[in-house]
Amino acid sequence: MKQTIFYLGIALFSMCMLCPAKGKADAVLGVSGPANVSVGDSFTIDIGVSQAADLYGFQFDLGFDPTILQATRFAEGTFLTSQGSTFFFNNGIDNVAGTVAFNADTLIGVSSGASGDGLLMTFDFASIAAGTSGLTISNVVLSDSNGNSLPFAVQNNSVDVNEVAVSTPEPSTFSMMLGALVFLGLAAVRKR
Repeated sequence: MKQTIFYLGIALFSMCMLCPAKGKADAVLGVSGPANVSVGDSFTIDIGVSQAADLYGFQFDLGFDPTILQATRFAEGTFLTSQGSTFFFNNGIDNVAGTVAFNADTLIGVSSGASGDGLLMTFDFASIAAGTSGLTISNVVLSDSNGNSLPFAVQNNSVDVNEVAVSTPEPSTFSMMLGALVFLGLAAVRKR
């Protein structure tokens, strides 16, 4: 009897190993944009999502180093709007604390959320000093069309801001001609 139970246990385990898993993959929120910019440049970073399944609404904060970057503008992405009407909200830019907090968007009046990959938001920045600034997503909430929380992973990023190279301007042709005429004039005076 014990031997029969043992073999049944092995058979059941083997059958479970052959069945594909039916778990959902986590949605991934990621920050993308240029890796290197110069002081004084303006640039855009995107917050995207991949592997989303029935994403109905989201909320997150974006952090950065305010001694290196200044946020100038934000805009709603196209991922949720491609599914239907939305309600978009943002608490505003805080360039002292280095946050763009409570970025939230939700679908309204549709029965299912968006699935796949897409753009959640864009942020415009100006680089004000040399250094490296992290671009970090925090306080994330993702929900499906039933109001349930969705599992997620976050891929933060950073941007390196380089000093602007100062170039020495070439002397103009007029300046060179003027200098040559002065030199010839001085040479002629000395000969006399």
